[in-house]
Amino acid sequence: MKYLLNLLYICFLFSTTHAKEVLVIPPGIQYKKALPEANKAAKEMLKKLFSRTISDQDLMLLFENRTLICGPGLWYKIKDQESLSSLDKGKVFFQVPILDSSGNAKQIQQLEGKLFQSSDEVLLFWKAFLQKTDFSNFKIRKLNPEELKVFWSMISFDITEPLFILESLKHKILVVFSSPTRLKIMWIDDYQNISFKKQTYLQD
Repeated sequence: MKYLLNLLYICFLFSTTHAKEVLVIPPGIQYKKALPEANKAAKEMLKKLFSRTISDQDLMLLFENRTLICGPGLWYKIKDQESLSSLDKGKVFFQVPILDSSGNAKQIQQLEGKLFQSSDEVLLFWKAFLQKTDFSNFKIRKLNPEELKVFWSMISFDITEPLFILESLKHKILVVFSSPTRLKIMWIDDYQNISFKKQTYLQD
């Protein structure tokens, strides 16, 4: 009996370790999946990026045309950093839904983000981001339905993999790549600061 229980436990661990991540795409969202090899390569890039050991030169090679969109959840957290105070250009605004208990949009808010438009600006962003981010114990996963709805509302193009949430106790960092073949980062946000189902959208 003890042998049988041990065998069942080992089988359970194996099945949970190797279980595929379930992706649920809400109706109406145009979502293009990438090949597993592209998603795997993107995950490896993210592990390197968030290791804190990457050089400035290697860092810049990861961003699309050395530009970057910073979404409203993250921009809300870092915009008051002194190092970013001189960047008065690149304001962008997003139409973001507040979801009810059923996951439907009950209200739309306009929230401010930022477009960094040069290597110098992206580097300033990254250093400010480092100061506000705890990079320990991240789990890399695909977006859940609520996160997909919010991201879909902000963009004017199809959602295309690779894109991931890097989740820890303190963060839900969204990272979006430009395409599965180029693997350049074009968008970063932090959904930990966004309350999906409350009137007050951004939270401290």
